[in-house]
Amino acid sequence: MEYEFKLPNGKSFAVKSWGNLAVELSAALADVKPVIHCWIQDADQDYVKSLCAAFGLRSLVYTKQGNPGFERLGVMLGKDESLLAETARVWTSPRSNPGPQLGYPACCSEFYCKWLDDPSSATGPDVIALIFENTSSPRKLPFLLNDAYYHYSRRGQPSDGDRREAMSRLNAGLDMNVLNVLPWHPCSYRCEASLKAGRKIWATMLKTAPALAAAIEPRLARPVVFWDWDRFAALEGKSGPGSLAYSAIVPPLSALGAAESALLKAGDRLKHKSGRSLEVWTGKRKLGELPGAFLLDFAAD
Repeated sequence: MEYEFKLPNGKSFAVKSWGNLAVELSAALADVKPVIHCWIQDADQDYVKSLCAAFGLRSLVYTKQGNPGFERLGVMLGKDESLLAETARVWTSPRSNPGPQLGYPACCSEFYCKWLDDPSSATGPDVIALIFENTSSPRKLPFLLNDAYYHYSRRGQPSDGDRREAMSRLNAGLDMNVLNVLPWHPCSYRCEASLKAGRKIWATMLKTAPALAAAIEPRLARPVVFWDWDRFAALEGKSGPGSLAYSAIVPPLSALGAAESALLKAGDRLKHKSGRSLEVWTGKRKLGELPGAFLLDFAAD
């Protein structure tokens, strides 16, 4: 899959779907993210050169993995060569935090690293649950900060590969990797620094990659019932005080349990207390509850 980016000279450049490269590039063009990190194959180096030439970037291969001819390359992209080298140094240092070099707000970088460095992050609540708990007024959250489908930056688990493959099968034809505007996890869904950055990225994306923006906005600007990174339900619905009227579960889809899926499909309204204690209703009848879930009430601006 590729995404067309408009160039200042009136031409365009097709950006490949390498992870969320298209989103990261939008952030770089918005002067939000000074360094982009990506993994490529050795055969992709010519494409990277053409991408850098098109957007005025430099590249630095900081590591190679695998056998000759089949190597995976770790690459830093950006305008400042000295910053690329500094980011690579920090990236490869044990227990380091490259957030400042990557342009992340200090509050968000520190929040994320505190979670990641906690041994319980391997089995405890997902980082999104902690972001939600750190959010005041969790109703009508800005879709620019929707990271429900941002599956990067987790502590790896042996089952992750199978879980990602299962989600890919459920969402065939939908590029899950670009379903985000902000290429990092915010510290809260009211974080002013992240929201300011998100607005800059979004404005740049609308101007430079309008087809990409048009593809992702409908997915991000809607409420999500969330349990875990691969267990959620995006809903077609509209929030009100203490409740959410909805009509359907919509893509992207997840490994939602059969019981939870059936309950949501049978209902048409969620009652909740500040996004927690979710009850499923139809009309005046309560059908059941969704233990362990919370409501990420993302909406259009």
